[in-house]
Amino acid sequence: MPTLGRRMGRRGCSLSCGSGSTVYSMAQRGDLPHIRLGSRYRFRVSEVIDAMRPERPVADTSRPVPRRRAQRLADYERGLENMRAATAYIDRIDPHGRMTQDESVEALRRGGFLG
Repeated sequence: MPTLGRRMGRRGCSLSCGSGSTVYSMAQRGDLPHIRLGSRYRFRVSEVIDAMRPERPVADTSRPVPRRRAQRLADYERGLENMRAATAYIDRIDPHGRMTQDESVEALRRGGFLG
């Protein structure tokens, strides 16, 4: 078992968490990390502090996606579809990949993929 580091007695518990009896009852319920040495409870200060911190709120998935974000997602998906179509077009006209980069760009212009 790792070392316990700094220990908190009843006084330390009452200063940081309300009352010592609250901390001990939370430990008995399993709400606080601790170890027992005989009839004594031992706590790591950092673990007690972490356990007492409020949890981060979970993202609310029931709300609709904001309009700007939805537009960005739609633009991104359109861009992916355009890229897939351009790749398929180049594969169709140059199946062996022998075209240079300039030739490929020119072919994409002729195909209407580039402005």
